This record gives sequence, structure tokens and C-alpha cells, in this order.
Amino acid sequence: LFMYRGFGYRVRSYQEVADLFNAAHPDRNPTSKSTVQKTVTRFFEARTVKDLVAEAKSATNDDKSLDVLQSFQENPHLPVSRAAQAHDISQDSVFNILQRQKYHPYKIIIAQELMEDDFDRRIQFFDEMMHRIDECNFLNFVVFSNEAIVISAHPQKLNVWAGICSRGIIGPFFINSNLTGEKYEKLLLDHVIPNIENLFDVDM
Repeated sequence: LFMYRGFGYRVRSYQEVADLFNAAHPDRNPTSKSTVQKTVTRFFEARTVKDLVAEAKSATNDDKSLDVLQSFQENPHLPVSRAAQAHDISQDSVFNILQRQKYHPYKIIIAQELMEDDFDRRIQFFDEMMHRIDECNFLNFVVFSNEAIVISAHPQKLNVWAGICSRGIIGPFFINSNLTGEKYEKLLLDHVIPNIENLFDVDM
């Protein structure tokens, strides 16, 4: 099948491969287009043309599961396709084993590079904050806030904003639909800042 399939710029369609194969082997049962497609797909996914249905049923027994988990314990970056090939099981079986043991795929992305003097800067920041907390009651004038998006069974989104400070809780405030810059500014001016002014008895 793969010889008839071709390679590079001379890749034939599944139907053409089936026609060529049937013409070359008239003594065999005719091969359909779907059979060719499944065979090619199975080969590229599992690196084998064997029927994996029977294997997949018994591929997740305890011994096989331990072998698969041990492979990922030794090499967390092991591709699923390579693990399936090494243990002679399907990729679906590997996924099932990993999911049952609460394994999840991950990819480390370094968002910000750490510089040599970053450690000293963190120490300086810590010392400054401790000084402000001890000497200036710094935390009494800080509002800690957070936003969250609540998504229900309906397609509408609900944004929730709330804050907390030494004087009490601010909010929560709710905004329907997507939170834009204009809506956020209106929230701050109409609700958040007036509530802070009332709590601290100041005019901002």
C-alpha cells in the first residue's frame, strides 16, 4: 500500500492506491478506499499496521500500566507516540493510563528571564515592605482586589470584582458580558473609589 501511496510530491489519493492495489492483486478480496486510509493513519499514529483493537482492550492491565508510568517517571518529556511504540500498545491506551493516574500534559514556558541581581532586588523589596508595614502601617492603606469570570450554562458571562482592606470588604460588584476598558473605568469611578472614600473617610 505504501509503495502505491508514493511520497513527496507524488502522493496518490486513497482511491488511487486502492485501485492500483486491487489491479495488482486480483486474487485477493478488493481493498476499499477507507481500508487504505485507516491503514495509513494507523501506521503514522502507532508506527504499525497491526490491528490494535484487541491489544487496546488488555493494554491497560496493572503490569502494563506500571511499565508505562515508569517510563514517564524516568522521562517526563517522553512523547506518547514513543511510549506506545515502546510498550507495543496504542496511543489511546497510553492516554487512558495517564489520565487514570491524574497525569496531565504540560509545557514549561519561561515568561520572564531571571537576571543575576534579581535575588538582591527581592531582598531589598522585602526589607522595604517590612519597614513600611512595621513603621508606617502600610497595609492599612492597601486594597487587595481580584476579578473573576462566572460562566453558567447560558452563554452570558458575568464579571465579579471584589476587594478587601483593613476597614472592610469592598463590593462585590458585577458587570454583565465582556469586561472592556471603558466598563472597568466606569466601575472604578462609580463604585470602587466612592466605597474606598467612605471606608477611609477621605476624598480621592
